[in-house]
Amino acid sequence: MEKDRTILIRAYESHLLNRIITDNKLYFSKADQINERLFFTIEARELFGTFKNLIAENKVTDEALILSRLNNGSSDYFIKSAMSVDYGIPIDQLISELEEHNRHTELLMLAGEVIRMKEKPSAEIQQYISEKFLNLNTGNGNQYRNISEIVEQVVSDIMKIREGKMTGILTGFQDIDRHMKGLQNGDLIIIAGETSQGKTSLALNIAENAYLIDNKRAAIISMEMTESQLAMRLICSMSETSRNEIIRGWVAPEEMQKFEHYKNKLAESGLFIADPTSRTIENIISLIRSAFMRFSLDFVIVDYLQLISGNGRNREEEVGKVSRALKDIARELNKPVICLSQLNRPAQGVSKRPTLARLRDSGQIEESADVVLFVYRPEEYGVTTMEDNTPSEGMAELIMAKGRNCGTMMTKVRFIKNITKFKDVETGTYNGKPTAGLNPNKNFEGSNTDDTPF
Repeated sequence: MEKDRTILIRAYESHLLNRIITDNKLYFSKADQINERLFFTIEARELFGTFKNLIAENKVTDEALILSRLNNGSSDYFIKSAMSVDYGIPIDQLISELEEHNRHTELLMLAGEVIRMKEKPSAEIQQYISEKFLNLNTGNGNQYRNISEIVEQVVSDIMKIREGKMTGILTGFQDIDRHMKGLQNGDLIIIAGETSQGKTSLALNIAENAYLIDNKRAAIISMEMTESQLAMRLICSMSETSRNEIIRGWVAPEEMQKFEHYKNKLAESGLFIADPTSRTIENIISLIRSAFMRFSLDFVIVDYLQLISGNGRNREEEVGKVSRALKDIARELNKPVICLSQLNRPAQGVSKRPTLARLRDSGQIEESADVVLFVYRPEEYGVTTMEDNTPSEGMAELIMAKGRNCGTMMTKVRFIKNITKFKDVETGTYNGKPTAGLNPNKNFEGSNTDDTPF
């Protein structure tokens, strides 16, 4: 069987080579997908290399010109292969078959290399595997898209926005969703704040809302809280039951029934929790990539950035490497990545309101992020009123200090401390009007602070 497969692959590479040599336009139409890695035999690789050199010299390839550049062995290969070219097999099929064979071969080689690394530390092996897998995923494939396809997608998104529809994943916070049009694919969203402002709670609320609204699936990778602590927070938030009252047995029977109901609902959800033993960025990226492959996720949450090590020469370089890697994986997977971040404490006498300059350890965080969302609860600092002079008790500001594609904004939300839950100020209403609940196609009015280019 293996011998038959080898014969077939040799035939495929022969067919592909002869067809692009005799029809250079065909090669140019697929040039971003055809490279030396596709070819199995030494003769085929030499023939392709000779062909590429002639193309680089702006020469139209023909049999005589090719033969003049080849050694005897490769010349014989070319002459024989040219006698049995199959023009009936679609060019895309030939490329696909050779790509599959190449991936299969490289995976077998990788397996052998990993076995030979058995004396190495596990973190080093995992980093090596992760890098090799990234090379496998990005080595071949169509890296170009016709502008017509991209324009169609852009126009589709514009029409959705004009109709008030969401183009991304709903967070469950109506002002945020109206402004961002949901969490967008490929975006790195940084949720930042000082300690005890509610960063983790907000991220968990987004995961909870995305599931309850539209059955979205998410993974939560936490280096600060245990799996059981996160699960308890999610159940208490969904059921709106106080964790302290549950633990102390102060909950009424009907409240306990509600807790049990949401515990079962959470168990059926597409939410996954990871408590990584290694905090290197390589391990975190590997966890993210494998989670998307295994669980068909819609987005991921990482808690939090400063706990990840990036092997930099100093802390700023290390944090920069981590933030860039998180942005890269968001782009690679074309899914939203939410990452929590600490803020530096302000100088004595300076306002406690968060600013981009206070992102801890690196300005690279701001540069890598598509969205920076601050969580600010004034009452935690003894401030009794909000900016609009309303009482600050039980209130929070969500401040979008950066929105690469949507601009900046600020909104007020409620924070229910005993269940660590953020909610819209008027649940069930929008601009004073009743709503039927959040929906991916819910019409929202435009915002004067929306700086989106369309």
